[in-house]
Amino acid sequence: MMQDRLKQILEEQVRKSDPQSKLTLDEKTRRRLESLGYVAENSVNEDLEFDQSKDDPKDLIDFHRNNNTVKELIALKKYGEAEQMSAEMLRQRPESLVAQLHLGRIAFETNDCSGAVAYFQKASAQNPAYYEPYNYLALCSLRAGNLDQAIDYFRKCVELAPGKYEILSNLGLALIYQSKFDEGIDYCLKALEINPRFTDALNNVAFGFEGQKEHEKAAAYYERALEIDNDDFSVHFGLARVLDAQKKYDAAALHYREMIRILPNSAGSYARLGTVLAKQGKLSEALASYKKSLEIDPNQPVVHEMINETLREMDSHKE
Repeated sequence: MMQDRLKQILEEQVRKSDPQSKLTLDEKTRRRLESLGYVAENSVNEDLEFDQSKDDPKDLIDFHRNNNTVKELIALKKYGEAEQMSAEMLRQRPESLVAQLHLGRIAFETNDCSGAVAYFQKASAQNPAYYEPYNYLALCSLRAGNLDQAIDYFRKCVELAPGKYEILSNLGLALIYQSKFDEGIDYCLKALEINPRFTDALNNVAFGFEGQKEHEKAAAYYERALEIDNDDFSVHFGLARVLDAQKKYDAAALHYREMIRILPNSAGSYARLGTVLAKQGKLSEALASYKKSLEIDPNQPVVHEMINETLREMDSHKE
């Protein structure tokens, strides 16, 4: 269960982690780019390390365009084209931090963890005061199963960028995974102080309280998360687990049904719904739910056993 949550943050963080910090330009460079329509409000929306001493603004504009193109290619999963363009950006500007980050992210997304680490380490050495390489190094460490190292990198990120609520939340979850529940929950609550509507942090706080078997508190945070996003599969799953543990089976079944609504082909959701229905004595409904689970994924020995157990119980009621 915790492994699933950690895997989830890998996917979410990679999706969210396009560098968005703004580069403050000197007045001369700002006027150059603004006159050509590339700058608004004294900044560009990429973390680019332009050589502002160049007289010709074409280099700045071309780099800006290439950076945006690489982002689009990565979003479209056209990693070969993105890698080729990023490598050319790095050739043109060996000092470019953003090109290193692009190449690292491409390596990460194509499961080349060692290659990704090499790029992110170069980026962190190039600019030790910038948090983003350490964030990616933390995610690489999570993928490699090195939780201690991931936590160290997340702590470095927090030191450099204490206002990044996503990182505070991820550090909290990693600590919760180590059963450091109080410290982990505290970091997630700090994230919520910055952004009270950040559902990942609400989910992680709930997960921490669930780990401490404080089910009422866990349920309250899961419910807050659902008020913001009722289509979050993982939050419905968490709340269903907590309600099940409290023997509130009707309510748990409702959230397992919500999971099925969100992901209709989730074999596990049908199996869990069947289990809750069986606890309520609704054996025919439980059996139908188990069978639906096996239609989606026949290779589930535990569900086959659940069906056999349900059939035996149904037979015993006939006697």
